[in-house]
Order: sequence, then C-alpha cells, then structure tokens
Amino acid sequence: MLERSAFDPKRTRMCRRLPRTSGDQVRPDGGRIFPLLTIVVSWPVAALCAQPCGDAPDHASERACWIKAAKDSDARVHMEQELQRQRIDQWDQDRPYRARTLALFNEAADKFAHLRHAQCDYEASAAAGGNGAGDMRLSCQGALDNAYLKSLRSQVASFPPRG
Repeated sequence: MLERSAFDPKRTRMCRRLPRTSGDQVRPDGGRIFPLLTIVVSWPVAALCAQPCGDAPDHASERACWIKAAKDSDARVHMEQELQRQRIDQWDQDRPYRARTLALFNEAADKFAHLRHAQCDYEASAAAGGNGAGDMRLSCQGALDNAYLKSLRSQVASFPPRG
C-alpha cells in the first residue's frame, strides 16, 4: 500500500506519514479530506517525498540536496540532448531528412524546457507560498527530466548510423 505524505508547517518538513482509514485520508487534527482533493494536492508532495532528498536531517540540507540534484539532472539532459543531435547528424538518411529531424528535435528540446518550467511552477503552487515550494519545484524538475531522458534513450534505435 502506498503512503500519503503532507506538508507539516510546524516542523517545516515536507514529508510525514498520515494514517489511512477505509480509503479516506485523515488529517492530523482528525478531520477528513476528500480523496480526490488529497490526490490532487498531495501528489506533488508525495513525489517529492519519494525521492532521496526527503530524508535530509534539516530543511537547509534538504534544499542543498534538491539544488544539487536539479543541477545534475539538468546536466544529464543537456548531455543526452547533445548525444541525440550527434545521432541524428550521423543517421543513415539523406541530408534533408537529417536536417529536418534535427530542426524538429531542437524545437522539441526548447519546448520541453518551457513545459518543465511551467509544470514545475504549477506543482510548486500547491505549497501555497510555503517553505516547500522551492523544493517541490526542484523535485518536479528531476522527475520530468528523468521521464524525458528515458524517452530520449528509447529513441536511440530510431537513428542507426551510416555505415
């Protein structure tokens, strides 16, 4: 069974277990939260808590971890994008097809960066201006980057080299 997590403003910690009863979420004060609302609001936080920085000893350490993870993730994306450009350039197709595919890839890469920014701002808004907004934004970036990297890596076979 998956656990739900929620922001704890008293401890300024992002992750904390909440008890589950008969499919509904129970808040620490005993009140019920509608299940759909719980999923919508707690999903970004639950994703954040599932990642390695959620167990840092304090918020400053957690924030430093998220910043490093986001930088590493961004570097991996740029490296994989450059490898994809090289694969397309060396693709066993005529030059016009390679040029068009490369132009479309560059456009898609730019749009991914814009999507990532907008989506992560949206997810961070669930913190309602609280301490966790920045951490949620950075966590979102890592999650989207990982999905994007998986997609790029799955396309390797689509561009066999000339030879």
